[in-house]
Amino acid sequence: MDDCREEEKLLNEMRIALDRLRKDAEAAVENANPQYENALNALKLLNKADYDEIRTFRQPPQPVLAVMNTICIMFHRKPEYLVFESFI
Repeated sequence: MDDCREEEKLLNEMRIALDRLRKDAEAAVENANPQYENALNALKLLNKADYDEIRTFRQPPQPVLAVMNTICIMFHRKPEYLVFESFI
């Protein structure tokens, strides 16, 4: 009988920990969602001429490099300009 109570106590502790993790994950998603939506909207504004301009850069500006590196990392590629060029 004591084993059952100990198991029940352990399960309750695990449930509480799981609920806490679930709430943390939901809060993180809610926090990231507006940033994600803003990024998607910005991507929708790009056109072919924008991509062509990026391809002509020998040394892209720092903000462009930051975005390129982020995209490479998202696709598990080495964050380098030449690697990114293969994506566009």
